[in-house]
Amino acid sequence: GKKEGTTTITVQSASNKSRKQTFRLTVKPETSSSTTTNSTTNSTSAATSSSIGGFTYYNQGDYKSTKFCDGGSTLQSSGCGAMTIAMVASNLVDNSYNPKVVANWLCNNGHGGGALSESWFTKKKMLDKFGLKSTKIAGNIGTNSDDVKKAKKQISKELEKDNMIILYIPGHYITLAKGKNGKVIVMDPGKRANNGTYTIDGVYDLTKNYKNRCTSSNNCGWHGVYSFSKK
Repeated sequence: GKKEGTTTITVQSASNKSRKQTFRLTVKPETSSSTTTNSTTNSTSAATSSSIGGFTYYNQGDYKSTKFCDGGSTLQSSGCGAMTIAMVASNLVDNSYNPKVVANWLCNNGHGGGALSESWFTKKKMLDKFGLKSTKIAGNIGTNSDDVKKAKKQISKELEKDNMIILYIPGHYITLAKGKNGKVIVMDPGKRANNGTYTIDGVYDLTKNYKNRCTSSNNCGWHGVYSFSKK
């Protein structure tokens, strides 16, 4: 390092751009241990991440003390939407778009706190900010077998384009990415045990009754499927 500052270093496959790894490097003066504070999230700009299948992953449990707007919410309690946006933006556009950056922007641009509405996934203002394009490819399909079958095919098609998916299931959001040999990488911001590589059928089986919430048709299956690409 030649001077103080922070940068993100990314190593990416030339033949498969979805295969990459990143890390942030910070150079500080020897006499200083100061950090940058984000007034909205009341935390430092540093972010905790890990990697799943070469994709940057964020977990809500690592952000239990990070405030999410006003009203007492934190990224741990109500931040799955912000986490999924951060995973999409970090992997497709810029690894500096971590959950704290996303949460700060949301709170300063109309989100009042608490659970994030799925309408944010198609808001032009947010997409422009993070350099994304999005398309809602399915909605309110629940457990209808024909609709689920169509959604599975569409998800597989979008992932083959190296796009990423945000699934809206009752009370939660989950990110999907392209795996090897037609498989799907699941990145669940709320439960690390769900992370891994699945068939598309396995993804549906995992999420259709998330946390045993499928007590009525309104709480079963997929309620929104959004495909994201770099703008």
